[in-house]
Amino acid sequence: MEACQYAKIDFRVCSFIEKIDSELTLEKFNSSVALYTKVFSYSLETGGACGWTALSQAIKCGNENIANQILKKDDSSLVHLRTTSDITPIYCTAMCPKVDVACKLACILLQKGARDDLNISVFIKDRSFATTPLWESLEVTNNIALAKLLLFHGAICPQPEILSAKGASSLEAARRDLASDVSKINLMLLCLPKFLIADVARGIASIYLSLMGVTHRH
Repeated sequence: MEACQYAKIDFRVCSFIEKIDSELTLEKFNSSVALYTKVFSYSLETGGACGWTALSQAIKCGNENIANQILKKDDSSLVHLRTTSDITPIYCTAMCPKVDVACKLACILLQKGARDDLNISVFIKDRSFATTPLWESLEVTNNIALAKLLLFHGAICPQPEILSAKGASSLEAARRDLASDVSKINLMLLCLPKFLIADVARGIASIYLSLMGVTHRH
């Protein structure tokens, strides 16, 4: 499947998708999946109203267990499925109210190819301009850790005119934190004997890339 495909909409599964919240247990989720699969031939590629899939809904509400279970599947196409408003799973991480959960799930999504979706413009009702995951993380959830992660992976900074003073301040904080990380790593390397630098640098790079959601292959 090509990146950024729309979810298949089936209004018969709307109630199931809408009931996915931060409190829904894996047991109840799996039971519902089994039932809807049997009755309606449901699949995880199917979305309810406006194309919201179980994955996007779980990420948006911060249900880490359900999102993780879905993401463990080998089918990376789930990562790119978008709603009728072009909201992708990586965008949903920026809508997630749980800062740590949002960053963990974003790392997994990025490892599965969500970097391709970072700068997709999304038009949400009642907004007069298009937004991106980075904008959402800065302006709505104020998740600076996630903003830093998105910047590291190539998210384009929003135009100044669509950022509030708060959003601009959060963006500056995320950029400053990212620059600080690089500076600390460089300073650490300067303090090492030359014969150790290459090996230690590779180790540090591997750990940092892992923390930033990059799959490091030797």
